[in-house]
Amino acid sequence: MVVGQSSGKLILDSIGVGDALEDDKGKKGIVFKIDILKYRTFAQYYFKLSDGKGTIEILMRGQ
Repeated sequence: MVVGQSSGKLILDSIGVGDALEDDKGKKGIVFKIDILKYRTFAQYYFKLSDGKGTIEILMRGQ
């Protein structure tokens, strides 16, 4: 699944551990940990990728 800053809340919430994920900049891998931080109307989604491929971070505004 390809995600980016324009991805909606329903799409981001449907991503689970073990899913293949790719961002709009080309970073891709298998999700092994998900962190969601919420503050007022903002939400930050962190999808940590396996094999040290990094983290895909999505910032959402106005939930």
